Amino acid sequence: MLHLVTRIAACVLLLRAAAAVAADGPQAVTAWQQPPAEVLEVLHAPLLPVVWTSPTGGHLLLADPVSYPPLAELAAPMHVLAGMRVDPVVGTIHGRHGATSPRLVEVANGAETALPLSDGSEVDSVAWSADGRRFALTVRHADHMALWVGSVDGGVKKIEAVRVNPLLGTGVSWLPDQRRLLVRRVPEWSAPPAPPAIPAGPETQEGKGASSRSTYESRNLLESAHDDALFSHFASSELVVVDPENAARAVDNVINNPAVTFSEGERTWTMVAPYFWERAVIKPGAAR
Repeated sequence: MLHLVTRIAACVLLLRAAAAVAADGPQAVTAWQQPPAEVLEVLHAPLLPVVWTSPTGGHLLLADPVSYPPLAELAAPMHVLAGMRVDPVVGTIHGRHGATSPRLVEVANGAETALPLSDGSEVDSVAWSADGRRFALTVRHADHMALWVGSVDGGVKKIEAVRVNPLLGTGVSWLPDQRRLLVRRVPEWSAPPAPPAIPAGPETQEGKGASSRSTYESRNLLESAHDDALFSHFASSELVVVDPENAARAVDNVINNPAVTFSEGERTWTMVAPYFWERAVIKPGAAR
C-alpha cells in the first residue's frame, strides 16, 4: 500500500510539472528528459526489501528490489518466443530483475550479516532447505544466471559448473535428502541460431471471415521455423544433481538429455522412489 501511495504521489507531481511546461509553451526535446528533483526524490525513495523467510522462521533473507533498470538495457535486443520476451545475453526474461545487497537477519536478536556476492549481481530466487540452515540462490549476473549456495552462518559460494535456466519455471530445488540440489541447467551455452538469409516463403494473411477480437492472448507467438529453433535453444535444459559439498565435482549426476521442460507452482519436481516426474514440450508430429 505504501508503495502504491508513493507511485500515485509521483504521478501527481509529474502532472503538475507537465502542466507548468505546457503553460510556458512548446519546447524542443532533443534528449531523454529528467523530471523535477522533487519527483525524482519520490521515485527513488527507499523501498521495502524483498523477504525470503526460512521454513523454521528463525532467519530472514532480505534484499533490495531493482525498480528502474537502465534505458540501455530496456532498449537492448530481445527475442519474443511463445509468450516470453527472452534476454539473449543473460538467458532469462527480458527486463526482469531481482534484488541487490542480500543479507541474513537472525529473527531472535536482529543480527544482520551481509552476503558477499559479486558486484553487480542480483538475487532472483531463494530455495531454503527444510531445516532452515542452508539456502540456494539463483543469481543474475551480467551474462548468465548462476547458482550460489550458502548457510545461516554467513558463508556463501558460487557453483561454477552450473548455469541455471529459469525460463520455464523454478530452476533449483532441494532433493529429499536436503543435502543435494536438483537444478535445471543450460546444457552448453552457445550462440543462438542465425536467421535465414531469406524467408522460407512469402507471408500470407487471409481476411475472409475475420472478426474483431482481442490480440492480448496471441502476442509473441512462434511464427517461423527460426522462432522454433530459438525457442528450443533458449528453453532447453538438462536436469542435474548438484552436491554443494563436493568441491571436486559439484555436478553429481546428469539425469536427462537436453530438452524443453517446464514446471508449475512451488513444487517444481516431484520425486517418487528413484524417478523424477517432469513435463516436456513435444513438437507437433514428434514420436511420443
